Amino acid sequence: MIFGTTTLAHVHVVLSLIAILSGLVVVFGLLGSKRLDSWTAVFLFTTVLTSVTGFLFPFHKFLPSHGVGIISLAVLAVAIPARYVFHLAGGWRRTYVITATAALYRFRLGGAVIHEGANRISPKSRTCNRQSVDS
Repeated sequence: MIFGTTTLAHVHVVLSLIAILSGLVVVFGLLGSKRLDSWTAVFLFTTVLTSVTGFLFPFHKFLPSHGVGIISLAVLAVAIPARYVFHLAGGWRRTYVITATAALYRFRLGGAVIHEGANRISPKSRTCNRQSVDS
């Protein structure tokens, strides 16, 4: 493992929060026809990093959060070239707006998937799992 799980979790959460906040700024900028280049770079960079760090957590089977991460990276693989390679020319502007908004919405979906999964685990099994990991 590259980081301790606790450190990785903190980094992942901080990146997620930065991505969400900067993404909201970018989407509101898009609504006002403003490009906000610096905010866009922060949003796209932290969104990619959040998705990538999600795959660094230890896991034994494919989880719904992995599916959300894969979808997010696929959406970003379209959004980033639309913005930086094709410079929002022609149909790439619409493509960028749709994919950037979808990437931001992914955080809401990803959070819901993870939250729902955590709610299905009983508090007793959470404690038992934590004790077995700590020993």
